This record gives sequence, C-alpha cells and structure tokens, in this order.
Amino acid sequence: MKTIKTGAAALAMLALSQPQMGMAQDCVQEADIADAAIYAMPAMVSAIETKCASQLSADGYFATEGSALKERYSVLSTDAWPGASRLINVFASSGKDSNGKQVASMLDYMPEEAMRPFLNAMIEQELAKEIPLKECTNIERGFELVAPLPPENVGALLGFVMRMAGVDKPSICEVGSN
Repeated sequence: MKTIKTGAAALAMLALSQPQMGMAQDCVQEADIADAAIYAMPAMVSAIETKCASQLSADGYFATEGSALKERYSVLSTDAWPGASRLINVFASSGKDSNGKQVASMLDYMPEEAMRPFLNAMIEQELAKEIPLKECTNIERGFELVAPLPPENVGALLGFVMRMAGVDKPSICEVGSN
C-alpha cells in the first residue's frame, strides 16, 4: 500500500505542476493515469534511489536493475505525455491549493521542452521528501514485483487500483465514460 501511496504522491506532484487549461472535469480517465504513471516512472525511480541509497542493498533490485527500469519507461515518455498532461490539467483545474495554482500559472507560459525537465526534477524532489526511510525495502520490493510487466500494464493497473480504491479528488471515471 505504501508503494501505491508513493506512486499517488508522484502523480499528485505531476498534477499540481501543470497549467490550467479547459474546463474542470468530474473525473479523470484511467488511461490518463496510466500515461502519467509511465511518464513519471523514471523520476519516481530516481527519487527512490536517491532517498533510499543508505537503506537498500548494493546488490538489490534498484542497484542492479534501476537504470534499465528507468530506460524502459523513458522511451515511452513522449507518447505518454499527452495523457499525463490531461491528468495534470484536471488536477490543476479542480485543485484549490495555492501552491499548485502558482506553479500552474508559471508553467502556463513555459514551453513544453522547458517544462518537462523542470517538472521531472520537481517530481523527483517532492517525491523524495515523501518517502519514509523505513519503507525503502518495501518500495523496492513492490517495484521488483511489477517490473516484469509491460509499462502499459503497470500504468493501467495503477489507474484500475486507484478507481477501485475510491480515489475521489477528483474521482476516477468509470471505464468507457468521458
């Protein structure tokens, strides 16, 4: 469950960092959550590696496979960006947090090629703050368990789990709804 919370924290950070565009929606699509997870995965892994370096084994999963995991997701990040961007827009337009709105306003004027590296660094930094050191080995185990799955399945699984768990700020759309 801590791994899901960690992933949710990364997605929330991603969401708070996007300019407000369009109308607020009642729900977010699972596919956009999947894209956001794929997009954010390299920054999430980097955050875990950085924060948990002192807690993890030198021959553990992140030490031996972390770079390969980041690369598998990095090659998909451009294709995942539109869905991740839609998710961010929904969160930003539905949020009431003044920090999120300030960041969103600033990013509204930033070109995508400048925004994405800034956003990636922000995800990594903010997520690292949220990771409890005592959970590092559990987080590593969670990533090792899902690593054999194709990235698209990992993203879809996260969207499904979030919908089934009743995430409601904003809610996850029922499959097939707009």
